[in-house]
Amino acid sequence: MANRESFDFAGAREGIAKALGEARAIFLKRAFLLLVVGLYTPIWPADILHLYAIYLTVAALLLGAPSRRLWAGAAASNVVHSKRPFEL
Repeated sequence: MANRESFDFAGAREGIAKALGEARAIFLKRAFLLLVVGLYTPIWPADILHLYAIYLTVAALLLGAPSRRLWAGAAASNVVHSKRPFEL
């Protein structure tokens, strides 16, 4: 007979992985919709919806990433953009 206070870590990991997968799928669907709307139906001249689609795709890929990887990515992005900033 199992102890009532024992916790199933394997089951919890599977549940978290499933939830992250579902959230990632939703993010990617929304990113695709933003990309289509932003590229093919210009609502106004300075439409930036396609950029939001790119950012949302990156966020979906980073969903569930460890904190160290997120910090390393932020630092690398900062270094890259300080060496070659966006031109306006």
